[in-house]
Amino acid sequence: MDIDKDRIKEIVGECVFMINEYHNDQSFISKEKVMSILDKILESNKVSVEFYIPLPNMKLPDLILRVDPRSKKLLLKSKFKKKVSELNHFARIL
Repeated sequence: MDIDKDRIKEIVGECVFMINEYHNDQSFISKEKVMSILDKILESNKVSVEFYIPLPNMKLPDLILRVDPRSKKLLLKSKFKKKVSELNHFARIL
């Protein structure tokens, strides 16, 4: 299976930037840390199913980013459905 790793890195990076700008939260996980987690996953070359990256912050402590490498799509999940639905609206554009 041919996975476009550069495109996946680009959309995850943009999603992290978008979440950080949307919440203006200083306790948000850094983009560099998320990208290092993503690099470890992608370097394993065993990625053919969706995987999850935790993105906790003060407003959404259980926020998780679901990445589907086949279709290059993102989905944010949390117990706070209303807050996450706004973020998912922006993530679908990526």
